[in-house]
Amino acid sequence: MSHLAVGPPAVRIRDVAAAAGVHPSTVSRALNAATRRMITPATIMRIEQAVNTLGYVPNQAAVTLRTRSSRTVGLLASGLGGPLLRGAETVLRSAGYMMIAVAAPTADSTEAAVSGLLGRQTDGIIVATSWPEGDRPTSLIGRVPAVSTFGPAPYSVAPDLRAAAYLAAAHLAELGHETVACVSAPGAPLDCELLAAAARTAGLTVPEELVAIADGLTVNGGERVCGRLLSSGVPFTAVLTGSDILAAGCCTALKAAGRPCPAAVSVTGVGDLPLSAILPVPLTTIRLPWFEVGVKAAQLLLARLRHPSEPEREIRLPAALIPRSSTGPLCVPYPRTSADSLSVP
Repeated sequence: MSHLAVGPPAVRIRDVAAAAGVHPSTVSRALNAATRRMITPATIMRIEQAVNTLGYVPNQAAVTLRTRSSRTVGLLASGLGGPLLRGAETVLRSAGYMMIAVAAPTADSTEAAVSGLLGRQTDGIIVATSWPEGDRPTSLIGRVPAVSTFGPAPYSVAPDLRAAAYLAAAHLAELGHETVACVSAPGAPLDCELLAAAARTAGLTVPEELVAIADGLTVNGGERVCGRLLSSGVPFTAVLTGSDILAAGCCTALKAAGRPCPAAVSVTGVGDLPLSAILPVPLTTIRLPWFEVGVKAAQLLLARLRHPSEPEREIRLPAALIPRSSTGPLCVPYPRTSADSLSVP
């Protein structure tokens, strides 16, 4: 028989009450943590046996009306899946909340998502997406407690991106590099401004001609932007990228230009994606603590739900350098070849 076959009618609270030999209001009190103490242990045991035997599932709409809490939390994300969502869901589930994750990459989709969540009486929202320039979170979010994972916001939990960029830059400086390029793209964890600022703080030189934005957050986008850097004629011995995906493309372009990584040019990524460890040249990268961000964001939101006067907090979590084979000590200047001016199509 198909698991989707029509089953028996839903069990109601009065069915549980009849099976346990009590009034429906007694069942309601026994299943509510706030009023459970009003019922004797023996009666609670009979009610729980009836619930298990009949397969009773409380009507969430009725529970929401009675308790003024739906025990649900919405999570807005640019894409569904990943460690942040797993971290948040782990905490919320253990606290008795259901998480509703909604893809919301733009302001328009966010308006619709937040409206839908509020219509379902969601208790709070975790904002786990960033908005392109010009797009801003909807004002509807302020109608329930909210926590951002991309800050700045009164209540936020996010990776310390400034410190993350510095980890990569300082690593290159320690290896003896002096002049570096910076590459990023819209949607990358680290933008060119953060990368260039971190590089200069670490004592590295970043010529303006070597700060480049790719035409997409893809491996091909990384190839093309690295090809433009090679064509500029401005020498560099390392590339700081804002994403592992872009870094993979840069490594490909450098190899095609006869300047292999890391013998001629070192490359760093951000994200520690699964691909970064299995590339032909395993990628030195910065691991961002997204699972921990999800955990802390959920904990902060729960604190706000329990204590409306919870003080504002902006929590920043540290990243970690994962050194692999794509970075190495500065070598004797690599001999220039005609391939140095190669432009990757």
